[in-house]
Amino acid sequence: MKIRRKKSDKAKLPKLQTAYDLTAKLTFDIQDIDNSMALSTEDRACIIGSRRYANLLVTRLWVRALMSQRYGGLASKSVLCIDAGNSTNLYQCVNFARQYGMDIRTVLRRIIISRAFTIYQLAGLVIRKLPEVIHQFSTKIVVISDLLNMFLDDPQIRYREAQYLLNQIMNALWKLPRDILVIVSMYNSASKYDKLILPNFSKQIELSESDPLQIRLLQNKRTLSEFTMPENALRIVSAR
Repeated sequence: MKIRRKKSDKAKLPKLQTAYDLTAKLTFDIQDIDNSMALSTEDRACIIGSRRYANLLVTRLWVRALMSQRYGGLASKSVLCIDAGNSTNLYQCVNFARQYGMDIRTVLRRIIISRAFTIYQLAGLVIRKLPEVIHQFSTKIVVISDLLNMFLDDPQIRYREAQYLLNQIMNALWKLPRDILVIVSMYNSASKYDKLILPNFSKQIELSESDPLQIRLLQNKRTLSEFTMPENALRIVSAR
């Protein structure tokens, strides 16, 4: 008897991965952080605190995500960034690419940035457009920069409405494929929305406003490490 395979069966076949793929980690190339924390493509991580320092760390991770796994990257074909606070610093991105000896034009072409100008645009991008864009650009990482900026700057938005939209955004992020690393940054610490956001992230990096910079690494609400470092440690990559 001849068995006919349904067309839909092919789409249900499991994705094949090598052992190397399964152990891939995104490192920060900052020894004090890498000794305690690395990010895998299954993680949902949050960077909290100083706008200047958090933006530096996010931009550093953009570039490193494009690097090969041999050098602590994800070998991602692209990086998707939703800029919710108009805080993108492409000059710093170029600076990191140059320090790593990467082709600057190639790096800039592979970093896909979408800006949202209202909380409703932001919600629409994450809830409806993001899965399609992830598929289109074959990325392994999604970054949402300054997530709470518009929620805190809009004096007319009611808390319940903000709560609803943020819950929808968080639910959409958790529904993304488990082989996508999600990083969210929040540049306003101790806001009234923190309790809606922070429980969704098992890995958190807290950055102070002080100089030298104070960093605290947490996983599942447990402190992994606390230390200080100069700002230049975020701007300068290690020698190779």
